[in-house]
Amino acid sequence: MTALFASLKTAGIADKDMQTANFNVQPVYVRPRSNNGAPAKPPFISGYRVTNDVSVLIRDLKKLGAVLDKAVSAGSNRINSV
Repeated sequence: MTALFASLKTAGIADKDMQTANFNVQPVYVRPRSNNGAPAKPPFISGYRVTNDVSVLIRDLKKLGAVLDKAVSAGSNRINSV
C-alpha cells in the first residue's frame, strides 16, 4: 500500500483525493478429507486473505491511463468502478 500511495502521488494525485475505502481480513481454511472412511480432521486456518480497497479521485481525466498504469505497476491487482 505504501508503494501504491507513493506511485499515485508521483502521478499528481493529491493526498485528499486518496483514501482507504474498505479493509478486510478473512481466515483461509483447509478442510481435510478422509480417503479411507476414517473421520476427517477438523478444518484449520492455513493463512489469511487481506483486501484493502482504495478510493482515488482523478480530477484530470487525461491522466487516467497513466494513473491506472502506475497503480498496476505498484501492485494493484483489482480495479473497480472506473
